[in-house]
Amino acid sequence: MALAEISAALQSIKVASDIAKGIKSLKTEVAINEKASELLDSIIDVKMNLIEFQNHYENVQREKRELEEKIRSYENWESIQKQYALKEISKGIFAYSFSIEDKEIPHHFLCANCFEGRVKSIIQMDWQDDYQTKYSCPKCKNHVITQHGRRGNNY
Repeated sequence: MALAEISAALQSIKVASDIAKGIKSLKTEVAINEKASELLDSIIDVKMNLIEFQNHYENVQREKRELEEKIRSYENWESIQKQYALKEISKGIFAYSFSIEDKEIPHHFLCANCFEGRVKSIIQMDWQDDYQTKYSCPKCKNHVITQHGRRGNNY
């Protein structure tokens, strides 16, 4: 699309140049005014083509910035993803477990549903009794109930 706009602008410039050259050879004021009007029309065409090109260029630059941001986001997610491993936290219940030894970051689990959607959401305990514990994801609202008896939870 940009090539067509540039070509149109160059063609308009050529037409304007030809008109300007033709004005020199004119003898009457009426002919000069007609050619001046044609020249003005060509200059307006050039201006419009350049404005279209500028708009197209700005759109391309915006799309480029958005794509660069997406790439950074994917690269950042890959580094986050390497810090977690999928674990079975209770029979048939899976979550992503923080797998890096870091004394500043407590061990935690991320919702598998959210994690697959590139969202980090820490699973929270809602309640616990002698036999069960209910955990839920604050983002997607998924919840799981684990059975544990009197020994405590499976986390």
